[in-house]
Amino acid sequence: MRSYTERKWEKKEGCNCLNCREVEYKVIKEERHEEKWKEDSHENKWDKNDRCDCYKCREKEDYHEKVIIVNSFECNKDDDKKDHGKSGDDKKCSCHENKRHDDDKKCDDDKCKGPKDKVELQNDEQDFRHQKVKERPQEILEVTFEKLCFADKVWLSGVVGFDNDNHEPRTVTLTITKRVDNGMERTILTQLFEIDGEHNDDITQVPFAKVDTIMSEQKNVTYTVRVEREDTNNGLFLDGLSTLTALRVG
Repeated sequence: MRSYTERKWEKKEGCNCLNCREVEYKVIKEERHEEKWKEDSHENKWDKNDRCDCYKCREKEDYHEKVIIVNSFECNKDDDKKDHGKSGDDKKCSCHENKRHDDDKKCDDDKCKGPKDKVELQNDEQDFRHQKVKERPQEILEVTFEKLCFADKVWLSGVVGFDNDNHEPRTVTLTITKRVDNGMERTILTQLFEIDGEHNDDITQVPFAKVDTIMSEQKNVTYTVRVEREDTNNGLFLDGLSTLTALRVG
């Protein structure tokens, strides 16, 4: 009596049942696949059969996986980067086979990435020793970023030290300006402070903060902090440590 298990069905000669026909079909198909291997192996044109577990099919699968891994590496060849983004010359990157460049498409290397890190810190600090505050805007702190990209945020914060030797409170205007490349400066923060008179917290550090959201790629971006007094009295001084910290978050 013929036995049946889930692992293997043994075909009986002369039997035409469904299971025997399936076994016969599978044997014929594997034989044909083996013949194709023998015919094409010298040309390396073996086509993998998803249902076959022969040596050549496993070898083809391993090779395909290696190709995928290699092609997923990021382009980092200096010679290829020189040709990225060029049009009209029908050039290809050797690291990106079958991908041609045109006017509106560029390799990732040309896109705005900013510095390698997603966070960049710039800072400036000055230790003033009883330096008079002028009636006109007086530059005291400055930082510069080489490149800022779309959607970056720059957090500007710091303190300015003052000493008021007058008996009455004095008002100070603090501004932060921004300049891109060699363009015109524009004011992004204006803040008024009142410094108490002598013997009433007249020696103090005044805080400031501003977040600048970047709406397009920008290069050589400079942020400058300035102060000026609002009256003609000369008894107001910059004194102690003043700092400007700029944090870029991509």
